[in-house]
Amino acid sequence: MTSNGLIRNIICHNIEAFNQPEPTRNNGGDCFACATLAALRWLYPEKKFKFDQVWDSFILTQSNPDGSSFEFLGNSWLLYSRVFEQISQKMDLPDLSWRINSCYPTFTGFGRTAGNWNRDKGQYGEYWQKLCEDLKTGVVILSINKDGEGPWKNGRWNEIDHLVLIDGVRERTVPIDNMPGASTINWEVRVVCSRNGCVWKTIWELLDLHGAGAWHVLEKSQNKLYKNHHETNSP
Repeated sequence: MTSNGLIRNIICHNIEAFNQPEPTRNNGGDCFACATLAALRWLYPEKKFKFDQVWDSFILTQSNPDGSSFEFLGNSWLLYSRVFEQISQKMDLPDLSWRINSCYPTFTGFGRTAGNWNRDKGQYGEYWQKLCEDLKTGVVILSINKDGEGPWKNGRWNEIDHLVLIDGVRERTVPIDNMPGASTINWEVRVVCSRNGCVWKTIWELLDLHGAGAWHVLEKSQNKLYKNHHETNSP
């Protein structure tokens, strides 16, 4: 995305992406560990966390009624809270906290509602504003469609297949092409991705093309990390 235009408001943590190692440890990719590692390195720069250390923290143990147990990889959205609890305990991070936030505009096509494919454009501002509030205290972990292919593929709902961080939001006044003196306002988010690096996207791109839904917030408890301010230049 071009950086032309006047930055009206910005929150940006400038987190460094951790690139996907090759070969991958997990056949489907290790974005879950890459995103979590990048977040933890920002929250605790003194800790010097390693990739394998974080990846191994996603290995959970399931106990059975007969006393037996087995291990499995907990890289599922519904298990992330359990993983974060394990990270807090194993890595001695008593002040690490996490919570889920959501803003689900309704998909109006075909009379259906899809959690990740949000199409009610009247609610996009609410989604962006909630991200703004959460980024004042922490960093957002979000599941998306990696390639930004939109909601439909081969006649079916498209996959949500990738984990990224959102570490920045900004409001930018952008000139309108072929209309001298006219401008529009873009609400934008900074995506930190293990495959594509760090890039600013509009909230419409995030929701319409990548299918963002609910998110986890990782933060230090009772710690205000950021105070909002105004800037006139793009970071």
